[in-house]
Amino acid sequence: MAIYFLIPERWYPSFYESLEETERTAVKKALKKRKELKQIRKKEDQALRRKFRRDERSFRLLELPIELRKRIYELVLVRPGFYRPISTNFADRSERDSRSILFTCKGVYEEAYVIFFSKNRFALASAGPRPIPYRIQAQDLVRTIGAINASLVRHVSLRHDMQPSFR
Repeated sequence: MAIYFLIPERWYPSFYESLEETERTAVKKALKKRKELKQIRKKEDQALRRKFRRDERSFRLLELPIELRKRIYELVLVRPGFYRPISTNFADRSERDSRSILFTCKGVYEEAYVIFFSKNRFALASAGPRPIPYRIQAQDLVRTIGAINASLVRHVSLRHDMQPSFR
């Protein structure tokens, strides 16, 4: 049996007239099967669309007015007290969780990173058995957050441990 393109009979009647009866039947069955598969795919696509359709009850932050969004960013990102730079390995888990809103999408990041860096207080601490000089900590902070973000920082606190050493 020759291989034929599955072309509906109504498009090329002369093509079908040249086929033998068994070939016509085979082509018609193949066309019917293709139509059934197409309907199945269509139903599957509709089911997937329903599954992944946005929930009407979901909250769309970016649809709020910018003034409200900025207030929300302040409530989430600005913390009382001091924020220890990211370069320390002992970052508090709650600090990382509050920053996660910055990484939800590019639009939120563009609106909120200014608030995070300009409104928080960053602390450079000189404590422990081998304190790191403030200059090096400041360089690490700039390297970690980038020069543009560092230019937004308005509050830096230098903390020094005044306890005498008992060695």
